[in-house]
Formats: sequence, structure tokens, C-alpha cells
Amino acid sequence: MHKRIDSLNFIRIIGMTMILLFHAKLMYGFSIGLAWFDDMISIGAIFVTVFFMLSGFGLRKSNRDLSIGDFSGILKFYKKRILSIYPLFLLLTIVALIFQFRVMDRWSETLVRLPIQFSMLHILFGKEMHGFLFNDNCWYISALFVLYLLFPLLNEIVNRLRARTKVFMCVVLWIVSVGVYFYCVYGTELTFLDYYPNPFLRVPEFMIGMLCADLSEEIGNWLNCKNPIGEVCLANSNRVCAEIVGAVAIFIAVALTLFYPHFKQETNLYGVIVIPCTAVVFLCMANWEWGNRIGSKKLVRWMAKLGLEVYLCQSFATLVLSLVKLDGGVDEWIFILLSVIFAVVVNTCFTRPIGKIVKARG
Repeated sequence: MHKRIDSLNFIRIIGMTMILLFHAKLMYGFSIGLAWFDDMISIGAIFVTVFFMLSGFGLRKSNRDLSIGDFSGILKFYKKRILSIYPLFLLLTIVALIFQFRVMDRWSETLVRLPIQFSMLHILFGKEMHGFLFNDNCWYISALFVLYLLFPLLNEIVNRLRARTKVFMCVVLWIVSVGVYFYCVYGTELTFLDYYPNPFLRVPEFMIGMLCADLSEEIGNWLNCKNPIGEVCLANSNRVCAEIVGAVAIFIAVALTLFYPHFKQETNLYGVIVIPCTAVVFLCMANWEWGNRIGSKKLVRWMAKLGLEVYLCQSFATLVLSLVKLDGGVDEWIFILLSVIFAVVVNTCFTRPIGKIVKARG
């Protein structure tokens, strides 16, 4: 039976908070006056990368035995994953659609694009489609859906790798991911919306999470052992994997943190390398009992479950602020507050009841 990994709840909470503050800064100039923190907020979009890693991690943990030749298993997997995201996507799309008619009255364009929008594959049709309705953040669900479709193949690849090869693949995939990012930014004339939401450019991040799902078990055995350097623990866990992944990630994180002022902010090195590497460390330590004990607290677990809703409901907060003009420079705080309120309401009144119905019906 799949064991819940509560130690990752912290990184989910940090991730959704930083994305929310990033959007508040991007659209309304949010700032708290601390240069280092405001710089972190400026690159908060990189935490979306962390959530793709978390998705790969979770799917690998719960579906490791899924084989490319198991057609019934794959169909069951697709059904479960679609039901986990489509009701929320449908709700947000319908609400967005209502306001699309109300404020823009683009009937002919809307009717042509609706079938693509409802298929959750609109991300594959370019920025004109994934920015079609005002809830632009729905591109994330579309990209996630594409990765779900690819998962059985990616899972088969990971199943065929040995432990140390997985460490090597982690490093290679991260180099590829960072390289592709810098190539798109500085080597092409692509706009942000051309490359950032592309689901195929998210495959390396997704696979890093999958690989960490396996490595975390080896590292967890070592961390939880009463005598980590004893022969029994060394026999039951791959200490080399722990040392390589942990040392490389921590070294890069510490080095770039110390020398961050020497980098130009537009290169985004801190965000592209440090934050995801820190996420890798958390993922690899996911089976640490101490982290699971703290992460299992009801409040922490409840906050972590709001991640997707907090991200998607930000567009509703933006809509409200566009309809109600406020004075006094408090838009950024109202945006943050409304985003959280909408997320709590949607999660409590829609996502959780729908989830219970789907689970009850198998």
C-alpha cells in the first residue's frame, strides 16, 4: 500500500507561498522592503519547477509497478489521474467562460476554441490557446495532463535503471533542464509564453522527481538507521547515492547563495539552480521519519493540500481587483487575501467533496 510522504508538505507550502508572492509582485508590485527576500520573490516562478518534481515523485511512489505492457493498468491509471484534476479544471474553465462572455463578448472565437480547452490539451496549441480564458494559470493542469499521458513510458525507463545510474541521470537531466532554459532565454527569440509552459520542456524536471522517489528510499534507510556507518545499514542502503546527490545539491545551493550578489539578476541562476537543488535534497530525504512526524500535523497537511487551488484561484482574485478599483495601494494585499480565500472555499466546498465521491465509486 502506498505510504503518504508527509515530510514533503513543507516544500509544498513554501512553493505555493512563493508563487503567490511572485504573482503579487509581478502584477501589483508587492514588496516587504528586504532586498534579499524581494529578490527571491522576483524569481518565485521557479517554484513551479518544484511542483513538477513533486508530481513526478508522487506518481513514481504510488505507481512504480505500472508496466508499459499492462494496458488495463494504464487505463486505470489514466482514469484515476484524469478524475483527480478534471473536475477542478472544469469548474475553473466554466467560471472563466462566464466572465469571458460577460467582459469580452468574443462568441465566435470562444465557440471554436472550446473543444480544445475542455480537452485539457490546449497547452499544445500555443500561447494563443493557453492564454485564451482569463484563468491563464490553467496551463499548469494542461501540462500536468500531458505528463500523465507520458508517465507509463517514463516509468518503464526508470524501472530499467540501476541505483547509481539514477544518480547520474538526476545530474544529467538537471543540466539538460537548465541548459534548455538558458538556450530558450538567450539563444532564441521565443517569448516567455512560448517556452515556460511547454510540457515537453518539463519532462526532465518531472523525471528528476521520479528518480528521487527511488533514491529517497535508499537515503531514508541510511538516515533512519541507529548506526548509519554500521555494516548492516551500508548493506541495506546505497550511501554513495546519498552522499553524491546531497553533496552536489547542497554545494551548489550554498555556493550560489554566498556569491549571489555577484550574479546579474536577469541570469536567474539562483532560481534555476539553487531552489530546485534544495528541492532535490528535500525529495531525497522524504523518507526521514523526523520530517514525516512534523509534516503529518493536521494544520501542515491541510495547508499543503491547498497548493493547486491557491495557484489556480489567483486569476479570480485578479478579476475581482479589475472590477473593483481600490485606492490606497493595497491591491497586492487584497490579491493575496482573495487568492487564499477562494482557494479555501474551492477546496472545502468542491475539491474535497468531489474527491470523496470519486474515491467511493472506485
